[in-house]
Amino acid sequence: MNGVRPSMHAPMRAATLQSAWIGALQCALFALLIEFIPWDSMSAWGFEDREVYFQKFSYLRSLFEENRITGFISFYLNEALWDLLARGAISDLGIPAELFFGLVTFLCLFCFARQMVLHHGAKVLWMLVNPIVIDFVLSQLRMAFAISILFAASWQRRRWAMLALAVLATFIHTAMFIFIGFYWLATLVSARLRDGRIGVMQARLVLLGGGIALALIIGPFREALMTAVGDRRAEYQLAARSLSYALFWMGLLAMMIHQAKDFFTKQDNAFAVLILTVFVAGTLLDVATLRFIAGAFPLLISAMLYFVRAERVLAIAVYVAYSCFQWYYWLNWFS
Repeated sequence: MNGVRPSMHAPMRAATLQSAWIGALQCALFALLIEFIPWDSMSAWGFEDREVYFQKFSYLRSLFEENRITGFISFYLNEALWDLLARGAISDLGIPAELFFGLVTFLCLFCFARQMVLHHGAKVLWMLVNPIVIDFVLSQLRMAFAISILFAASWQRRRWAMLALAVLATFIHTAMFIFIGFYWLATLVSARLRDGRIGVMQARLVLLGGGIALALIIGPFREALMTAVGDRRAEYQLAARSLSYALFWMGLLAMMIHQAKDFFTKQDNAFAVLILTVFVAGTLLDVATLRFIAGAFPLLISAMLYFVRAERVLAIAVYVAYSCFQWYYWLNWFS
């Protein structure tokens, strides 16, 4: 027969594209819904960092005007790209500060939602409605923006695009190097586990060891390290979370560690173990590490959903109870 045979892959590509658009729409609607809730009037604690950013970009001089940027190294260590982008949007383009902050919040919520939808569908988006996430996307704007770029990097198929976005994220927030390094380690461990080059016990030990090592670096060794490189945050302190607040995450880490080999062959799950180990070790060392939980939140919840059925049901039930406790505290219902 003459003529061109129709491609059998065309309907599949069309269906995949349609599914991607539906997923993106679900994520956008979720982000809009969460953003339009008046959280500032509901929270008993407010969003202090957001107000700091508003004052900074509205009334204070830029890093360049203060002559704090003297070259590439100072530009990078002072994370001046965030200052440049925010002031460019607010001052040069005339975008209201609250609108710019809202766009950053929407972007982060969209990326969190898309990560969940890609792995588990829209039915689990409710699990992202947590005070940790709300505080993060509405207050920790610079880190939320950087994390959004990292999520976008992880979805790229072209290596150059992935690397470019990952490097860009570190210019917004230098802590992204930690997330990138952890994801590289998680990818390496899961790949070697799949290839049979290491066993599941070795994988567990490497992940736990990596998390504990970072907690030590950003805790007891942090000030000496930052002073050595001339970082302006050498004396900057944040309050660590109480042991009772961390109990759920400690239990979740224990459940993850006892999962079978298949769980650790997924790099996102291995990454979740690293992040939880940092948080748990940081809590025991009285080091502020909650931002690691916040930045990796969708990956932590996603990993929980890969548990075997009985453990997954238990973990979700405990998570719901824990979230209720968080909301009770966050909304200050006890007063």
